[in-house]
Amino acid sequence: MANTPSVELVSGFLQVSLPYSPDYVAAIKSIGYARWIAKDKVWVLPNSSPNIDALKKAFPSIVFGPVLRGEDKIEAENLMEAEVRKYIPAQRDVNITDFKFRTEPQWHQKVTFNFVRALDQSAIFLEQGLGKTKICIDLATWRFRKGQIRRLLYICPNSVAPQWNTEDVTKHLHLDFNRVDILEGSTKDRIKLLDKIYEENKPGYIVANYEALLGLEDYLIKIQGHDTKLFQQMVLDESSKIKHASSQRSRISWRIGKTVQFRNIMTGTPITQSAEDAFSQYRFLKDSVFGHYATAFRGTYLILGGFEMRQTVGYRNIGEFFSKLFSIGIRFTKSMCLNLPPKVPTIRYARLDEEISKKYLQLERECIAEFNGKEIAAPLALTKLIKLSQVTSGFVYEQDAAGERVATHVFKKNPKLVVLEEILDEVLPNKVIVWCRFVQEISIITELLQARVKSESKNGKKFSFAAIHGAVPQIERGKQVELFQTDLTCQVFIGQVATAGLGITLTAASTVVYYSNSYSLEERLQSEDRAHRIGQDKSVTYIDILATLFKGRKTIDHDTLDILKGKNSFAEEVSKALVHRMMGRVSAPTPATKQSVQTGTRKTNDEPMEAGDEF
Repeated sequence: MANTPSVELVSGFLQVSLPYSPDYVAAIKSIGYARWIAKDKVWVLPNSSPNIDALKKAFPSIVFGPVLRGEDKIEAENLMEAEVRKYIPAQRDVNITDFKFRTEPQWHQKVTFNFVRALDQSAIFLEQGLGKTKICIDLATWRFRKGQIRRLLYICPNSVAPQWNTEDVTKHLHLDFNRVDILEGSTKDRIKLLDKIYEENKPGYIVANYEALLGLEDYLIKIQGHDTKLFQQMVLDESSKIKHASSQRSRISWRIGKTVQFRNIMTGTPITQSAEDAFSQYRFLKDSVFGHYATAFRGTYLILGGFEMRQTVGYRNIGEFFSKLFSIGIRFTKSMCLNLPPKVPTIRYARLDEEISKKYLQLERECIAEFNGKEIAAPLALTKLIKLSQVTSGFVYEQDAAGERVATHVFKKNPKLVVLEEILDEVLPNKVIVWCRFVQEISIITELLQARVKSESKNGKKFSFAAIHGAVPQIERGKQVELFQTDLTCQVFIGQVATAGLGITLTAASTVVYYSNSYSLEERLQSEDRAHRIGQDKSVTYIDILATLFKGRKTIDHDTLDILKGKNSFAEEVSKALVHRMMGRVSAPTPATKQSVQTGTRKTNDEPMEAGDEF
């Protein structure tokens, strides 16, 4: 317990340490929303200027931690809020008459569209679920019709790229600008497709993941030097991926971006850990805003301390920083968009590698052989289908002839885990719930989070997580929930849906990830409502991670989610429907899909592959 009242900023909250005194306790309780955290023996409050002023008044001798001295982070957030509010219209009936939208935008999308089309380079800071991709599509089409661009290079995380071949994205594409080419395969395959795109010179989108840039840098720089460029606009989705200025990814993005006039970045928040996050993103976007050099940026806006003076402990000139940031950037949060639905569903895709795809197809063929021409027995179907679900999550339980588990085979690579890590990088330090079906999945995710605990500790930061599954004693489960709900450093809750999906409250999170789904509609609905219940004051985003095979074909993950959306209530019904779907997909005679959307026609990953083209 502290001898002198003190306060510091921890994970976005004011953390107050006080010597014990009934008068001190009464004083802190009089300040709005103060909570006592017994484990840490501290009080926590929301980080607002009124609470800072109230603490100064209640405890005149209070000592402020280094982050809160001078132009502190609280003031920074108030300044950011003031900048953001400049773009919110008094009336939300925004009328746009000079552009016809394919799908009707919400009011905040219209405001953002008007903002970004007025600038050659701009930042779209919209929280997940607010429709950044639609804005990008409308902006690109507007530029195309103005004769400013013919093609757009869209860089995104690996799990986002397949969304461009789904109805969630294609429904927004305009008929005159709707070709989509997704760069996949080896670098040689990608260059071959790019050569074809350049030769055909048809308008549309070129979609690639960040990793693809590493092998394409020299090719893109060379072709962009031609009189006719391959693309005239470049967009970085989830641009926090380049926040480290010294990374190869950041350097290559900056270099390629300089070949075009029109550039955009899109991410949920401009700052995830430190104001320095914005430097590299703006160096790509418009380097005249914050300059070319990270050292000069740090000297102007950051106060460094901690180990080897490398940690950000405070800010200076923060008013100037936010004025520059929002000179070409616009931000909306879910709380600002009051007309949004309380549940915001979205999907991320994980492409299985060749090894896992082969195992999946082997099990699929065995399942089809078992039921082909026969009545489907639900218990047996469940046994076969569960193995397919395991494989999409990166492991499979091996059983003996009697059906007893004898081993667990874990694949070397786990694409779902990679996607989950991408999501955590985007959302943290905001709290996240991750639902799993199998204990093995929880074990795999726990290893990932334990590595993050060590990494954050080395950087002088605290990070922890909570978990409930079948092996957690009943007496311990309540403690895990309380830890997640009240501890500011506990940012992830991992739950086995059959064990933790009922009777608990997890409203500290507004992002829910389904690493896998069970075949029970009740379990799905109950687990969704752990975050979406009384006490939740935000819209809740639900992210399903769905595995696709090596060459893009759908898996049991897609079928399970589709059937649950259809409100099938019993696992037996779901299992039979899944078998029928799988058999129909494999036996259908239609030709293989191509990873592109041609003008007026779309081929989807629903279509089976050609004979011999297994995945």
